[in-house]
Amino acid sequence: MPNRAKRPLASFRGGLELRTRIEWIAVTTVLTVFTALLSLFGKQVGLQRLDFTLYDMSLAAAAQRPVSDDIVIIAIDDGSIATLGHWPWRRALHADLLDRLPETRAIGIDIIFTDPNAFHPEDDQRLARSIAARSNVVLPLALSQGIALRPLPVLEQAAAATGYINIWPDADGSIRSLRLSATDASGASHPHMIAAMLSVDRAREKADGLSSALGRPRGGDGPLLIPYAGPPGHFRAVPYVDVLAGNVDPALFKGKFVLIGSWGTGLGDTFPTPLSHNTIPMSGIEILANGLQSSLEDRWIRTPPAWLSAIFAAIPVLLICLVLRRRSPRQAFFSLLIAVSLMLVLNGLLLWLALVWIPIAASLVGIVLSYPVWSWRSQEVALKQISLELGKLQDEQSPFKENLLATAQEDGDSSLPARIQHLHGAIGQLRNLRQFFTDSLDATPDATLIFDTAGITRFASQKAKAYSQAIQATPPYNGATAQSVLRRIITDTALRQAVIQSLSDPTHRQPQNLAWPMWNDDGLELRDAAGNDMLLKCVPIRTASGTDAGSILTLIDISPLRQAQRKREESLRFISHDMRSPQNSILALAQLQKNPETALPQATLLQRMQHYASKTLRLVDGFVQLARAESMAIRIRSLNLSDLLMNACDELWALAQQRQIRISLENLPDYAGVQGDETMLSRALGNLLDNAIKYSGDDTVITCRIRHLPDQACWELTIQDQGRGIAPDRLGGIFQPFTRVDETIQGNPAGTGLGLAFVQAVITRHNGSIRVDSTPGAGSTFTLALPIFDEPAGDADI
Repeated sequence: MPNRAKRPLASFRGGLELRTRIEWIAVTTVLTVFTALLSLFGKQVGLQRLDFTLYDMSLAAAAQRPVSDDIVIIAIDDGSIATLGHWPWRRALHADLLDRLPETRAIGIDIIFTDPNAFHPEDDQRLARSIAARSNVVLPLALSQGIALRPLPVLEQAAAATGYINIWPDADGSIRSLRLSATDASGASHPHMIAAMLSVDRAREKADGLSSALGRPRGGDGPLLIPYAGPPGHFRAVPYVDVLAGNVDPALFKGKFVLIGSWGTGLGDTFPTPLSHNTIPMSGIEILANGLQSSLEDRWIRTPPAWLSAIFAAIPVLLICLVLRRRSPRQAFFSLLIAVSLMLVLNGLLLWLALVWIPIAASLVGIVLSYPVWSWRSQEVALKQISLELGKLQDEQSPFKENLLATAQEDGDSSLPARIQHLHGAIGQLRNLRQFFTDSLDATPDATLIFDTAGITRFASQKAKAYSQAIQATPPYNGATAQSVLRRIITDTALRQAVIQSLSDPTHRQPQNLAWPMWNDDGLELRDAAGNDMLLKCVPIRTASGTDAGSILTLIDISPLRQAQRKREESLRFISHDMRSPQNSILALAQLQKNPETALPQATLLQRMQHYASKTLRLVDGFVQLARAESMAIRIRSLNLSDLLMNACDELWALAQQRQIRISLENLPDYAGVQGDETMLSRALGNLLDNAIKYSGDDTVITCRIRHLPDQACWELTIQDQGRGIAPDRLGGIFQPFTRVDETIQGNPAGTGLGLAFVQAVITRHNGSIRVDSTPGAGSTFTLALPIFDEPAGDADI
């Protein structure tokens, strides 16, 4: 044991806890770094498609809001094409349309005018004049392979501004973002048509504020996510042909942003969006309208930088790893489901309430991987530790012959079922050892209790349970405190507190503090609440590593030893005093008789010698009868208690009649069945009646009763006299040997003080009880209780 106790820390480090902690740190680190890298490079491995799907679902759930009243679309739809002819139309028609749009805030034309009209060259001039007349028209330009395809110079000079209209779809073909500026191959920066329209409307300050809020410098070309207001057709649109024909009130366009572009299905200017996967695609002009509304309301969806997204992706993985560390596989699985659900809900709420989107696909992958990876690694650690502990257990000695702990390596099978089988064998052997331990403690003749380091009961032998029940103490169940268990066992409060302190304070169990008697062979002698003499001994418990594990407390009943000691003392007193006193008196008479001057008359001498000899015989007879009642075998047979009482009364009837004392028998049942020794019980009843007669006055009544107590399954016999009674301070020792009441009163009846001690010994040997109730001057009542036995029994000696 000392060698094992030298390095408890090294033993701990080699245990399961340290191995699990190291494995957890490794798994957490790998998964966290993997998730961060996956977030940074997820686009290269196709993970972006999962982010697209999650983003589209979240946006579709949150993208139902009113469109801006400041935006109107003039749609080149299928009806207009059918009325005005096939596309492209003459530019004079566009000029006529512009002439019908007075007092607008800005007009954006999503129609490319890069080539002159060879058939109607005058239309270009006509359109240029209409554009110049409006002074707020923005013409489109297109970026193709880094080259800016600008409108005709005559038109560009007339326009208030130009802006590119390119839309770059994501990898899955959907349009989710716009760029407010772009740079061509020459390095020239071009604003998007939306930014150009805002500029024309003298709203550049708002555009600058938007760019700053997004953390991008003015003129940057980063994409901005569009918070679509609704599905295709959500914005207000009027047909081109209706405006051209004057069928639309010009007031509709007053103070509005007007977008003119394709809406028809045959023109090909439609794109899939997050809100149109399952419906018709959205036209390019409506996508521009969504972007314009986002700029007007400053409601672009923001995304954090890539490095910050990687951190955000790694944090949930770290948290779920912390949860997995302390949860069972089932709890871990449900924690995983909860974490995934929370991420989806919280990310959707973040998009809806704060217009912030954080890609979470990498984080979801890391969370989902954490469960199988941690299960794999923790299982490996557990199995390795099981194999290690099984090997140690196999090397230890066992009281059993069978060897159930063959290691998995011996048969070459390292699978989980094989290791579980070996573990099952180890558990079986431990159960055998535990049963062996329990049976060994239960087989001990003394009450045994085991307490842990905090003084809490962890085991109680059957003898301890029976002893606690016998003295009506708190049952020593597993978890009971030493204070409650020992309350009736140790009645001395100071001593009990000292014992409890020793049981609950580990410092008291150190080798240098074990000099107190309860920790050595002497033990502590005490008396419990039932009056039993007990010897308390304790030994400390040590673990295999030498650390304190609690205490074993043993309670040895030494009542028979102390009772035998008292009996020896009583015998010595009887021999040295009671027996010698009458013998000395006889010797004194003989010595007086030698001197003629002191010699007594022969009659007087013989009378006194007879008196002292009779007293000696009575003492010897009483002492022998008491010894027999206490220790010798008694012959058991079925008896009628009523008959025994009547026989005793008949034997003493003559003595009672000499003093005019009447013995009354009341309510005696015909048959009151008991088991016992007829001679002893008859003598005990005779002693009680003899005492009642001796201590009663003349012409009094002694009442005897027998009644049935069904709740206690016994017969109760009472003998009540009308004598002098017994003082309360003398009742406690009335049944002790050689005890006499009112011994100093003149005329007190002669006796040895052994009669009531004999009665108590007989009744106790018959599993009964006796008590006395007395009032000085009014008499005494002795009450016996004997168990009921209604069936005849054969003779037996006990």
